[in-house]
Amino acid sequence: MNVVAVWIKDAARRSGLPFAIARPTMYLDNLLKPSARTEIIVHGVLAPPIPAGQRIAWTSADDCAEAALMLLERGAMGGDHRIAGPESLTGDELASRVSAGIGRAVLYRGQPRDEFERELYAAMGAGIGWHVASKFRYFAAHPDDAYTILADPFGPQAGLEGFMPTDVKTWTQAHYADFSGAGETGMSRNP
Repeated sequence: MNVVAVWIKDAARRSGLPFAIARPTMYLDNLLKPSARTEIIVHGVLAPPIPAGQRIAWTSADDCAEAALMLLERGAMGGDHRIAGPESLTGDELASRVSAGIGRAVLYRGQPRDEFERELYAAMGAGIGWHVASKFRYFAAHPDDAYTILADPFGPQAGLEGFMPTDVKTWTQAHYADFSGAGETGMSRNP
C-alpha cells in the first residue's frame, strides 16, 4: 500500500467514522485509455508496463464499485477488502482472454517502464506522471510484494458474500465497441 493510501487509512481510523477499504488489484479499465486502445485496435498488442510473467487477478472499476456498495449496504465496516478478478493471469493469458472477447488475435508485449513514464509525463506532467509510475517502479523493485498485491484471485470475504467478479473475456465482450475500431480505424468485427 502506498504512502497516500496509508495516510488515508490512518485518517479514516482517527476520524471515528465507519469505513471499509476496497483495494483493487489492477484495473482492466486501463485498457480503455486511448493509447492502449490504439495499440489493441491497430497493432493487436497489449502493452502495459508490466512483465509478461507477472500474474495479475485483473478487476474492473465497476466490480470495485459494486463491492464497495455491497460493503456499505451491509454495514460491513472496518475491513480491508482486496478486490480481484476470478483468475490469476500472466500477460499471455490476459492477451488470450482479450482476444477471445473481441474475436481477434491480440499479443502481450510489456512496455518498458521508462517509455511508459515518458508517455505519462508528456500526458499528465511530471508530478502526476511520477505518482502513477511509482506504482510500477515499486512492483519492479519488489516482485514478492507485486505477487502478493496483484496475483491471487478473489476469494470469499466477510461482507462480500455472493460477490462474483467479472472475468476478463466477459469484461472485454461488454466493451467490444471500444475495441472494435469501427469508426476510428475502419475496422469491423469478423463473424
